[in-house]
Amino acid sequence: MLYYVLVTLVIVFVRPAVAGDSSFESRKARARELLEQRDYEGALAVARSIHREWMDDVVTYQLMAEARLGLGDYAAAESDIQWMLDLREGKADARGWWLVAQFREVTGDLEGAIEAIATAVSRLPSRKEPDALKVFSYAGHLYAAQGRREQAISILTELAKTSDDPRQLYLLAGVTGDYRAFEASARARSGESRNANRELVLYLAGPGKKPAEALEIAQREATRRHDIGTLGALAAALAANGKPADALVTIQKALATGTRDPEILALATRLGAKHE
Repeated sequence: MLYYVLVTLVIVFVRPAVAGDSSFESRKARARELLEQRDYEGALAVARSIHREWMDDVVTYQLMAEARLGLGDYAAAESDIQWMLDLREGKADARGWWLVAQFREVTGDLEGAIEAIATAVSRLPSRKEPDALKVFSYAGHLYAAQGRREQAISILTELAKTSDDPRQLYLLAGVTGDYRAFEASARARSGESRNANRELVLYLAGPGKKPAEALEIAQREATRRHDIGTLGALAAALAANGKPADALVTIQKALATGTRDPEILALATRLGAKHE
């Protein structure tokens, strides 16, 4: 009798995950798509719905962590990352270590972030892996942040040969000072769901010297997105348009999350916002 009860329990609890595998995969693909569009709230909602049905799935923890990092919910992101590491017994894949690197940077540990991204690179089977672009571009970003300019240029220039993604081009332009390729690509894709409008705002509010256009784009983006990066871009645009009080209020919303993102902190310093 006990045997049949155990068999019944196994069937009841295992069948949904097996039968729903294709559904889970399509939903995870949808969460990834939303993350690429920087719709962090939407991505988190999808990932959490999967998590409620499949609580020990490593990829779902990665999806939730990435969304929460974008939204500035660092405590929850740290918990998701720790679960990811525990479930993989500390042997996270390249995407996992990429997330660890991001978490470490935005919480003020640049050296730890560089160590994590180096581990991510070592976990890539080849440069043709789907996550390779993310990993190498982030490595270039971290090298630039550390002042290792030549290494950053080398990595980002190589990536630009294989990708015209404006987000990657923006990273390269930030190091070289040549924004022409970035601006052309960003403007061409400004109406697409996966765009670089946030970077375009920062460029127009700064070296592009078109503050009015920057603010127009930033305000439009802010009505659709509520992540830290968008808040930072909006604050920069407000400041460039002679609205320091509004810019200060906006950047303080980003700081309230506890972020140690170097770009956010640098902007906060310029605006006179108090932060540790």
